[in-house]
Amino acid sequence: MTSPTFAIAHRYPGRDGLAVAHLDLYRLHSLAHEDPDLLADYLGEHSIAFVEWPPQEAEAQLGAPRLTVELAHLGATRRSIEVRG
Repeated sequence: MTSPTFAIAHRYPGRDGLAVAHLDLYRLHSLAHEDPDLLADYLGEHSIAFVEWPPQEAEAQLGAPRLTVELAHLGATRRSIEVRG
């Protein structure tokens, strides 16, 4: 999966009709002025969505995350990965 940096999202076909979506919301400081259906094609019952940089108030529109993964740089070759459920 590559980052959808120049688009809001990419969708990939999965198995058994399940779609995998990768959303990069870094450029959106808020969803307040966006079309309410902007993310509708990427979220839903038959989708798994990986969301980078969601605006804080977007949580209601994105739904409750099942897992949150936070990555942090700790130096040139070191990273920290925290998974919360």
